[in-house]
Amino acid sequence: MIRLVLRDDDRAFVQARAGLGCCEPRIGRRVAFDVPLAEGYVPQIRALVGHRMWAEPRFVLVEAPDGAAAPACADGVSWDLTLLVPGQARHLRRACLDEEVGSVADVLTVALGAALGHEPRFDVMFPRGADFAAAKRQYEVLIAGGGRLKPAPTDRPQPAAVPVPADADEPASIDPSSRP
Repeated sequence: MIRLVLRDDDRAFVQARAGLGCCEPRIGRRVAFDVPLAEGYVPQIRALVGHRMWAEPRFVLVEAPDGAAAPACADGVSWDLTLLVPGQARHLRRACLDEEVGSVADVLTVALGAALGHEPRFDVMFPRGADFAAAKRQYEVLIAGGGRLKPAPTDRPQPAAVPVPADADEPASIDPSSRP
């Protein structure tokens, strides 16, 4: 699990956890770190927040331009990406096919690049580093050839954004009639 945090004061942090059962609080062989990032990451993270990928379906299938069936994923990693900003949450799941991973290569490159180099036990899990260029090229070839990533049958719409008050210190007023 890798989390990029961009605070209102323009300080950026990377948090990561890994290991068998990485999210269990009692795990003994867990690798975890929380470190500040260099200022150069701030514009990169900010650019990811507005990236067009967040408008894509949550779950996708590769649709080749010639109608051929997509290959089965036998070797690789699937990725779950979540964007949380005031008033909005987005989730994307990309299976291990290069065309799917390539559609989110920009965020994977930044997130994994920010996480590598802080803990050797974490780094060893990513022998190829943060290079997703080959997957991104495969995605671009798919799109240029007339293919696409289509919503999977299990896809659900992303939740609607919620208006955020102009002054974040004041709580948003909730219309009592909108409560269940």
